[in-house]
Amino acid sequence: MFFGFLILSGHLFSQSVAQEKFTQGEPLKPCCCNRPACGFSAPAAFDLKKSYFDDWTFFADASFTYWYAREDGLYLAENAIFGVNSLNTVAAPETSFLTPEHEYEPGFKVGIGAISGQEWNMRLEYTWYRGISSVNKEAPANNSSFPGLGVWNIDDWFQQVGGSKSLVGTNVDAAWHLGMDIGDFELSRPFYAGCKLVALPFAGIRTMWIRQKVNIAFTQLGAAEVFALLPQPIHSITSSNSWGIGPRMGLETRLLLPYSCRLEASCAGSLLISKYSQLTHKEDGQSIASFSSFRLKQGNYKTVNPIAEMNLGIGWGSYLNDCKNHLDFSASYDVMVFWGQNGIRRMLDNGWSGIGSDAGNLSFHGLTLMGRFDF
Repeated sequence: MFFGFLILSGHLFSQSVAQEKFTQGEPLKPCCCNRPACGFSAPAAFDLKKSYFDDWTFFADASFTYWYAREDGLYLAENAIFGVNSLNTVAAPETSFLTPEHEYEPGFKVGIGAISGQEWNMRLEYTWYRGISSVNKEAPANNSSFPGLGVWNIDDWFQQVGGSKSLVGTNVDAAWHLGMDIGDFELSRPFYAGCKLVALPFAGIRTMWIRQKVNIAFTQLGAAEVFALLPQPIHSITSSNSWGIGPRMGLETRLLLPYSCRLEASCAGSLLISKYSQLTHKEDGQSIASFSSFRLKQGNYKTVNPIAEMNLGIGWGSYLNDCKNHLDFSASYDVMVFWGQNGIRRMLDNGWSGIGSDAGNLSFHGLTLMGRFDF
């Protein structure tokens, strides 16, 4: 609504200015070297003096990303108390949850594009992200009056036990690996809505590949088991591979400021038809009475996942070489939500109870620094 209000205000203002110039017999001036025309829908692409192509200019850009990733449904365990007399596990008076510690991770984007007649922009972009979030903690000590040992009560990352969260231990060492590759093609037409506001609606296609893996090493409490334990710690590995494709559209706005600076904001949405080509789970047996290993597998799961993106930033640009080239820099803070990406959680809940929960959302936020060169 905010973007629509800005565009509508600029539209009304530019129409009044254009009408005044027309009635006074003054023609509207085209854009040149970052000097916009005060006419609604005047082209707002960078206006270069073309030397080899009459109707086309080209550009390339590169971005450094520093994003923080988080996903729902990655809780590992909660602290509890194992009674030394009753041999039962009870909830701790102050219960806390253990989850992988997420960090900011570096990544990058690269893009190329072409502009036809200073109006239509075509762009290809590739986004690369890799991240690891890990945690290694001993169980909190028992500070209550209840006689017992402080333990971790593991979630359903081990499926062979007799009841929900009945496997307890002294240490959890876990890591979440995330790999994401995104390819975008978009078509846009930037235009001036007044003299200072640029609107850039865009639409295109997004493809996305996401790979996730959760590794857990869990050290059991020996006194909690009736049967002899296998060598400790025991391990579980759960992974997913997914791929999606679908339409993407959005709007970017730029408010031009003095000294070739600007404020910019954008929002976008995608709707991807996604396929989980592989969902697997493997774990060690928790005692000599159980299986030597246990496996779950689910393949060819299809669904539809939406994506939402927003960012706010600043930028600066300048023409070079007598308006034959343009150099541009920008910095923005981005927020993205990828709905329903935790297929691991859905599979484990299905294996445990037969009723799968909703797949958790994957989200990112962080800084993006971009440089662009038009030629």
